[in-house]
Amino acid sequence: MIEGIRAIASEEIGVVRVDEVLTMHMGPEFVLVNLSIDFEDRLDAGAIERTVRAIDLGIKQRYPNVKRVFAEAEAPAGELGEQTGNVSVE
Repeated sequence: MIEGIRAIASEEIGVVRVDEVLTMHMGPEFVLVNLSIDFEDRLDAGAIERTVRAIDLGIKQRYPNVKRVFAEAEAPAGELGEQTGNVSVE
Protein backbone atom coordinates (compact mmCIF):
# COMPACT_ATOMS: atom_id res chain seq x y z
CA MET A 1 0.00 0.00 0.00
CA ILE A 2 2.77 2.45 0.91
CA GLU A 3 4.62 1.91 -2.36
CA GLY A 4 1.36 2.26 -4.32
CA ILE A 5 0.54 5.52 -2.54
CA ARG A 6 4.07 6.79 -3.18
CA ALA A 7 3.69 5.96 -6.88
CA ILE A 8 0.33 7.75 -7.15
CA ALA A 9 1.72 10.91 -5.56
CA SER A 10 4.99 10.78 -7.52
CA GLU A 11 3.17 10.66 -10.86
CA GLU A 12 1.48 14.04 -10.38
CA ILE A 13 2.87 17.00 -12.29
CA GLY A 14 4.69 19.38 -9.97
CA VAL A 15 5.78 16.75 -7.46
CA VAL A 16 9.57 16.71 -7.14
CA ARG A 17 9.79 14.03 -4.47
CA VAL A 18 7.60 12.11 -2.03
CA ASP A 19 9.63 11.90 1.15
CA GLU A 20 7.52 10.14 3.73
CA VAL A 21 4.39 8.03 3.47
CA LEU A 22 2.75 7.09 6.74
CA THR A 23 -0.42 5.07 7.18
CA MET A 24 -2.45 4.62 10.31
CA HIS A 25 -5.00 1.85 10.29
CA MET A 26 -7.83 2.99 12.55
CA GLY A 27 -9.82 -0.16 11.84
CA PRO A 28 -10.43 -2.61 9.02
CA GLU A 29 -12.32 -0.02 6.97
CA PHE A 30 -10.50 3.21 7.91
CA VAL A 31 -6.96 4.12 6.92
CA LEU A 32 -5.40 7.55 7.43
CA VAL A 33 -2.52 8.57 5.12
CA ASN A 34 0.06 11.28 5.79
CA LEU A 35 2.41 12.34 2.98
CA SER A 36 5.43 14.60 2.99
CA ILE A 37 5.89 16.05 -0.50
CA ASP A 38 8.43 18.38 -2.07
CA PHE A 39 6.65 20.39 -4.79
CA GLU A 40 8.27 22.33 -7.61
CA ASP A 41 9.11 25.83 -6.39
CA ARG A 42 7.35 27.45 -9.38
CA LEU A 43 3.91 26.20 -8.25
CA ASP A 44 1.55 28.67 -6.66
CA ALA A 45 -0.82 27.78 -3.81
CA GLY A 46 -3.69 27.02 -6.18
CA ALA A 47 -1.60 24.58 -8.20
CA ILE A 48 -0.47 22.82 -5.04
CA GLU A 49 -4.08 22.58 -3.84
CA ARG A 50 -5.14 21.01 -7.16
CA THR A 51 -2.24 18.58 -7.07
CA VAL A 52 -3.03 17.53 -3.50
CA ARG A 53 -6.68 17.02 -4.50
CA ALA A 54 -5.65 14.83 -7.46
CA ILE A 55 -3.39 12.79 -5.19
CA ASP A 56 -6.20 12.44 -2.64
CA LEU A 57 -8.64 11.20 -5.27
CA GLY A 58 -6.11 8.83 -6.84
CA ILE A 59 -5.28 7.24 -3.50
CA LYS A 60 -8.93 6.85 -2.48
CA GLN A 61 -9.87 5.33 -5.86
CA ARG A 62 -7.13 2.70 -5.61
CA TYR A 63 -7.53 2.11 -1.86
CA PRO A 64 -11.20 2.55 -0.85
CA ASN A 65 -10.37 1.98 2.83
CA VAL A 66 -8.36 5.22 2.84
CA LYS A 67 -10.76 7.76 4.30
CA ARG A 68 -8.41 10.70 5.06
CA VAL A 69 -5.28 11.96 3.29
CA PHE A 70 -3.07 14.69 4.70
CA ALA A 71 -0.19 16.15 2.70
CA GLU A 72 2.69 18.23 4.01
CA ALA A 73 4.35 20.57 1.55
CA GLU A 74 7.96 20.12 2.57
CA ALA A 75 10.85 22.42 1.78
CA PRO A 76 14.29 20.79 1.87
CA ALA A 77 16.00 21.03 5.28
CA GLY A 78 17.84 24.30 5.70
CA GLU A 79 16.02 26.07 2.86
CA LEU A 80 13.92 28.11 5.27
CA GLY A 81 16.73 28.61 7.77
CA GLU A 82 15.35 25.82 9.93
CA GLN A 83 16.08 22.17 10.48
CA THR A 84 12.82 21.26 8.69
CA GLY A 85 10.39 23.46 6.80
CA ASN A 86 7.02 21.75 6.80
CA VAL A 87 3.73 23.38 5.95
CA SER A 88 0.61 21.26 6.24
CA VAL A 89 -1.94 21.26 3.44
CA GLU A 90 -5.03 19.08 3.36
